[in-house]
Amino acid sequence: MNIKKGTEIEILIQHLNINGKGIGKYEDYNVAVNRCFPGDKVICVIKKIKRNYIEAELVKVVEESGLRVPARSKHAQYSGSPWEVLSYDYQLEVKQKEVERIIGNTGNDNTQILDIIGMDDPWYYRNKMQFSFGYDENMSPVLGFHVSGRRYDIYDLEEDFLCEEWIPEFVNYFRQRTLKAGFTPYRFKNGEGQLRELTVRVGKRTNQVMVILSVSEQMPTEEANKILEQAMHDLPYINSVWLEVVTVQAGRRTEKILTHIAGDKDIQEKLITNNQEMTYQIGPNTFFQPNTHQAEVIYQKVADLAHLDGTQTVYDLFCGTGTIGLSLASNSKHVYGIDLVEESIEKAHHNQEINKIQNATYIAGDIFKTKLDWPNPDLVVFDPPRAGLNPKLIEYITSLAPKQIIYVSCNLKSFAHDLEAFKEHGWSLKSIQPVDQFPHTRHLEVVGELTYADNTC
Repeated sequence: MNIKKGTEIEILIQHLNINGKGIGKYEDYNVAVNRCFPGDKVICVIKKIKRNYIEAELVKVVEESGLRVPARSKHAQYSGSPWEVLSYDYQLEVKQKEVERIIGNTGNDNTQILDIIGMDDPWYYRNKMQFSFGYDENMSPVLGFHVSGRRYDIYDLEEDFLCEEWIPEFVNYFRQRTLKAGFTPYRFKNGEGQLRELTVRVGKRTNQVMVILSVSEQMPTEEANKILEQAMHDLPYINSVWLEVVTVQAGRRTEKILTHIAGDKDIQEKLITNNQEMTYQIGPNTFFQPNTHQAEVIYQKVADLAHLDGTQTVYDLFCGTGTIGLSLASNSKHVYGIDLVEESIEKAHHNQEINKIQNATYIAGDIFKTKLDWPNPDLVVFDPPRAGLNPKLIEYITSLAPKQIIYVSCNLKSFAHDLEAFKEHGWSLKSIQPVDQFPHTRHLEVVGELTYADNTC
């Protein structure tokens, strides 16, 4: 058969790949299709043809898999929680097998791969949500999430089971106050329109709420301020409101200006690790693990692997606001943290102060350009961005000759890639703990313990 783009084919989905796409066979080709699952018989249309590999778009499901369960949300087919049509036990099974497959391919044959830690209740777990203003397929203005696989199409959010029960009411309130009041979504194609994004951050243990409204420079500032001030009055659960004005000009860097409008400047969240409750400040741009409950699981696993007894020096790289390092401080001799983002370090200093931690030092800077007058570490721990580490940084970390390295990652692919570089420097993966931080999606978190060949610990 002459295979070409635009051809419709029928296949049986056999498994899911690392990107969450269903994989089936057609002649000698592996075919990847969005929004389908093992056991589905589907008709799809070919979009790209590569060597032994086809990317296709789902046309319809001819016969549904027996693994499917009724979706809780009417939006599950679009985005946000695409895997909720699978039983939660099966979601965990898929993620566990993917970890085993990818780590098995790295050559770390002696690695202990622990069972994934899921959630007892995998709903209403997110502490941050970001909604987009835009247009649906009928070009009606809406407020919700991007449709999976489409760059510009937004669907109007009516239900949500990932963050808080009041989210639909909250979104509808801002929909009425903005879109129904005549303001228009920003259009990237022509740079016209006022409304860009609406972000909500929630302290799951403190019940504090922050709202950030992002608009273009075409939005009248007084009108935006009125909307946020009125929201503080009408929605009593909101503690903090901010306005972000984004200015886009051809040939110039996009400018973003944040202004505190009303309420508190920050909200707080609490995490319990090592039988101690820690309080953390969260600002509009602060990085914080999006699942509070599973963040505690991750940090507890780091502490368990570290076996600290009060005599060890700890380096916390990509330290952010200090969440990992501060959780280890009570059992460490001293914790040293560094991050490029000055705002994060300011929050780290504040978190250190409110938790009354004396044995921690945090600085803002580039690790390659900043002179670090620190003692050599016993433990190096880091939770880098999704892209992982570059070879230069891996070389630097290994040159410190710590007794132990703990690598926290939200991207299994980049984690496995970095393992190869660590292996070249004599380090191997002793154990890996998968944690399901993102139920009903393909994503997960891992905590890896690396040891040097000459270490006897």
